[in-house]
Formats: sequence, C-alpha cells, structure tokens
Amino acid sequence: MTITTGEMTLAEMYRDPMILSVMRADGVALSEFKEMMAAAATSIKTRRESVSDVKFRATEAAAYARRLQVPSLQPFFASSLQQCCAHL
Repeated sequence: MTITTGEMTLAEMYRDPMILSVMRADGVALSEFKEMMAAAATSIKTRRESVSDVKFRATEAAAYARRLQVPSLQPFFASSLQQCCAHL
C-alpha cells in the first residue's frame, strides 16, 4: 500500500521538468540543488530534535497581550473581507 502526501519526494524533484527548467534559467546546477536540499533536511531534523525537548507554555501576560491584539486588527480585515466576498 502506497500513501501519498501530495508533496514531491526529493527524487521526484531532481527529475521534474519544471524544476529543472527553472534551475537552468537561474544557473543552478543539480549538484548545488542536491546539496541545498540535504542541508535543509539536516537543519529541519536538528530543529525537530531540539524542539521536542521543549515544553511550550504561554504565560498569562503573553496570552493577555495576544487577546488585546486581535480586536485591534479586526477593523483592518473587516473592510478587505467584505470587498473580497462581494466578488464571489
């Protein structure tokens, strides 16, 4: 049974015509791209390992500050959402 995530694997990315075309236009060699992806994978793995040891907890003061920000932002979004929804 094969489970797909909708995202390309690295092997698929390395042979995808669109990605190869953009790389060629940008002057990026396949070997450089592979090195970049390996470095990114290592960085993500390291970050996940270090974050798994941390317990997240919002202090009451931080939670209160976030609650104050939400109502102050709503007027900015209200007008843009009405215009956006009017075109649906």
